[in-house]
Amino acid sequence: MAALLLSSPASADLSAAQRTELDSKIERLRHHARVPGLAIGIVDGGVPVYAHGFGVRDLATKRPVTTDTRFHIASISKTFTVTAVMQLMEQDKLGLNDLLERWLPPFAGSGITIEQLLTHTAGLADWIDPEGATQDSQVADYVARVARHHHAYPPGRGWDYTDADFNLLGAVIEVVSGEKFPAYLATHVFPQAGLTRTTALMPAADDDFAWPHPGEWHVKRGKKHPWDRVFIPSSGVESTVTDLLQWALVNLRRDPALLTPDSYTLMFTPRVETDWDDISMGLGWQLEKHEQDWLPRHPGGDPGFHTLLTLDPPHQRAIVILSNGETTPRWEIRDLIEKVLDSKAN
Repeated sequence: MAALLLSSPASADLSAAQRTELDSKIERLRHHARVPGLAIGIVDGGVPVYAHGFGVRDLATKRPVTTDTRFHIASISKTFTVTAVMQLMEQDKLGLNDLLERWLPPFAGSGITIEQLLTHTAGLADWIDPEGATQDSQVADYVARVARHHHAYPPGRGWDYTDADFNLLGAVIEVVSGEKFPAYLATHVFPQAGLTRTTALMPAADDDFAWPHPGEWHVKRGKKHPWDRVFIPSSGVESTVTDLLQWALVNLRRDPALLTPDSYTLMFTPRVETDWDDISMGLGWQLEKHEQDWLPRHPGGDPGFHTLLTLDPPHQRAIVILSNGETTPRWEIRDLIEKVLDSKAN
């Protein structure tokens, strides 16, 4: 089956009054929070109903954010990495119980499994911050450096959200598939999902992309983009609100062009309790308790960017929030959107 195609938001099912309400209230929140640029997208009832850009992608140029503007999506990237892992599992090339040392020898004797990396229970910590790596060869150096650290806790006996877990999964994917991680996503994930503006590469200078604006009290244009070759699997994908609406649809509808039904079930089933209220870990996805349901989500944050993707399968609903600032009231925007959608249903 071909990947699902995104319908035009203009053809969808929000009234003019509801669109005006969203436009004005989101713009008010953006201005109050001093966020340079936002892109907001909504799926409701399995249909894209809203996609809109607010503010500017760069305070220096004042160029506006559009629905085609690429944002650094930060940790939403992890949802692509877990998809790649599930694809390799479906091909019997990789297993949840595989020891990490099978694929990354520096971890010999660690006892870490693939499942523990996917659920942030591997006993690792983010000992190494992004350093602006640009070369493929720097992945192996990162793996060796992480392996030299003592465990923060015995694997499987704690929980700590870390980028290191997913950076290592990216290295595993490279070994198992024989392809570099950006190329694997570009060949086996993005096209199957119907994504046309999503990349794991640093955006080109002439592209329509949002520049980071770090700071909470004094927001200013960043000096550099946070993309790092080593950290692509945890936080390095670049995408647009339109593409992430398509990504949401693929996962909401469990599109077989990407994964089997069993793989979606594995990702979206709670496996580990976290330290966060009403949040458990599936495989790669965080799961938020809402009444009797566990709803997949993933927020993201890097210098100059804050993002959020939430899925509500029972209502076939999704919300995408992308921003090039760190003061973005993501949860307030999500609550506002849900109130408008719920009023539509009444």
